[in-house]
Amino acid sequence: MESLFFWCSVVGGTILVAQTVLLILGIGDVDADAGADFSDVDPGDFGHGNVFAKALTFQTFVAFLTFFGLAGMACRRGELNSTLSLIIAIASGLTAFALVGYLMALLTALQGKGNVELQNAVGSTARVYLRIPAQKKGAGKVTVAVQGRSIECRAVTVGSEIATGEEVQIIGVRGPRTVEVVATEKGESIHASA
Repeated sequence: MESLFFWCSVVGGTILVAQTVLLILGIGDVDADAGADFSDVDPGDFGHGNVFAKALTFQTFVAFLTFFGLAGMACRRGELNSTLSLIIAIASGLTAFALVGYLMALLTALQGKGNVELQNAVGSTARVYLRIPAQKKGAGKVTVAVQGRSIECRAVTVGSEIATGEEVQIIGVRGPRTVEVVATEKGESIHASA
């Protein structure tokens, strides 16, 4: 049991430190594609219903692993029995999981409250940054100029797949940070209603 706690804290702690250093250096991304999309999670609702599934990300898993291991080791060094040590370790891991998930939801809410209104991008042309799968079978990313700023947002299409580098037109907003797009012919504008 002690070796389980030790290895959980070592692996989790190493990844946690590496993530923090990468974020400080500007290499990491709070909205990394490996993580969940917190854009539709209300921080006040955290811990209710299916928010747990939305909060299950690499960051929250690493937090659970790290604090599970640290609490378990502390309990064993305090000479608590294995069962009580395991219960305390799980409770500590779940607390860290919930706290990191809540903080990620708050961070996303802060990012979403800028002065850029995505609705103002409707009708604009954008450039595909990450390919957009066909028929809304996934999301890609586009960069678009809105209100004098160049922003990156998720994009879906009902048409065929759109490759990276292609020009598209935004025809609607489908979520807090998601737009619907259609491919454009060079120099031709598509007039579609959202």
